[in-house]
Amino acid sequence: MAECMCPIALHAQLSPHEPALITDDKTWTYRACHSLVEGLCRSLKTSGIEPGARVAFIARKIPHSIFLFFALFRLRAIACPISFREPREKLPELMNRLDSSHFFETEELPLIPSEECTDSIFLERDVATCLLTSGSSGQPKVACHTIHNHFSNALGTIDFFALDPGSRWLLSLPLFHVGGLAILFRIFLTGGAVVLSDLSLLDALHKHPITHLSLVTTQLIRLLREEKKIPEQIRCLLLGGAPIPSLCFLEAKQRGIPLVTTYGMTEMSSIITAAKEPSSPHAGKALPHRECTVSADREILVRGDTLFSGYWDHHTKMLLPGRTDGWFATKDIGEFTQDGDLCILGRKDRLFISGGENIHPEEIERALVSIPGIASATIVPIADPEFGMRPVAFIQDETASHTLDSVREALRAQLPSFKHPVRMFAYPSGENLKISYSYLKEFLQKI
Repeated sequence: MAECMCPIALHAQLSPHEPALITDDKTWTYRACHSLVEGLCRSLKTSGIEPGARVAFIARKIPHSIFLFFALFRLRAIACPISFREPREKLPELMNRLDSSHFFETEELPLIPSEECTDSIFLERDVATCLLTSGSSGQPKVACHTIHNHFSNALGTIDFFALDPGSRWLLSLPLFHVGGLAILFRIFLTGGAVVLSDLSLLDALHKHPITHLSLVTTQLIRLLREEKKIPEQIRCLLLGGAPIPSLCFLEAKQRGIPLVTTYGMTEMSSIITAAKEPSSPHAGKALPHRECTVSADREILVRGDTLFSGYWDHHTKMLLPGRTDGWFATKDIGEFTQDGDLCILGRKDRLFISGGENIHPEEIERALVSIPGIASATIVPIADPEFGMRPVAFIQDETASHTLDSVREALRAQLPSFKHPVRMFAYPSGENLKISYSYLKEFLQKI
């Protein structure tokens, strides 16, 4: 069976005094991190953690969580991170879905260094993580990944993002999502350092020598609004997820911010394609160790070493295959440009019919965020007795001046009238950076 060495242990040998983890008040070297992971391994063994054990824990963005992940990998146990936002009363249900045998409050774990030498070799093909992913339906699935999946995704990004031992990546994404976990793998494999900060985004960028960071569109807009200059040491600012306002692209380019847009998913261990100097909705080309193609009906299909093992079904105790003939059907709709860039058009499961016309909500969302002042937008269909379904818009209005009439007028030059929203609301959950689509559908049903 293929094996590989824990990257923290490896760099504890190769560059023991180089930083691996930086917080607002402390820096841990690779040697220090290695000894703390060793100490956790010892503690976890005492708690009865054996190879194959599924260990659930609240994955906060604290050093304890990072050390726990790599201790579990060394013990060949399975890390099952849970969001700190989940209500306590829901934990038994989630643990049942994960089939976890143990649960830890991460911050209560003892961080005691140890010089004992446990096995720092990972088995690449064993399941190493089980991640809860809700998808568009809101029902959580459990996506299972191997170390090989995570390593392959990370190795395919190193050249594209110009990662080296001097790289410092701000951990701005949660560790219960594959995007946050991917940052750990790509940085530790490179010998760089992960930065954890409780400061505001701009203050963190000025305090720490951050070279790379991952943001959602709302965070970028807030960053661009700041009067304080954005540090020049940033080599790469990754954006993913929602449509990005064209004015953001222009302003970021004018201010010399190196934007990269990405297309990825949990099932492919994070990033699939990436584009420098992007033009929305272009998502660039596939990075090494993954492939993508488009089927006859324009569904995006993906495969490669980064493709997950499957979904865990806690009733049958089996990994359910998430693919056909080696390809995984993403339910995303896309096409390739003449230059070979993947262009994301929308989701198959979000398409709806209005008056006999197919409507892709993402097309309307891209048009909405091109209107000055609208930072983000989500289209949700609502039942209509005449047309079957009609589009309703949820927007984040930075100017607080847009009305339904003004928005419809602004859309006239971009979209036919049947694609104009018939109602418009502000996001009901206020400051949330990632809005649940299922939550918005439920909100409409209640009004």
